[in-house]
Amino acid sequence: MSTARSMKMGIGAGLVVMLIGGADPLEGAPLIVAGALIATLAAAVGHHPAARRLADETLLIGVGVAILVVWSLVGGFGGSSGRSTWWALTIAPYPVGVLAAIVTAVHTIREKTAS
Repeated sequence: MSTARSMKMGIGAGLVVMLIGGADPLEGAPLIVAGALIATLAAAVGHHPAARRLADETLLIGVGVAILVVWSLVGGFGGSSGRSTWWALTIAPYPVGVLAAIVTAVHTIREKTAS
């Protein structure tokens, strides 16, 4: 099996894990982070230029999930928390990173490889 094919299979596995976690973005956050890491590592091992982009997107996901956990620990925002619902924008790196990582993974998998 070629290195490019192995890399694409690894990225595909990461993509599948991200999509499974995406069924419930709060409870599935660990799966989404794990899937992004798998895709990033596969691209890095395959020396693909998308590895850096996937790493940046994985960092966004990780930061967003960390902020989400902190908000959960302090009681959230909106409602009776006393915090404006606008604070929800602080978790924006999470969905932005997830969507970007999915697009990058799909694009990388669909790329034609020189044979």
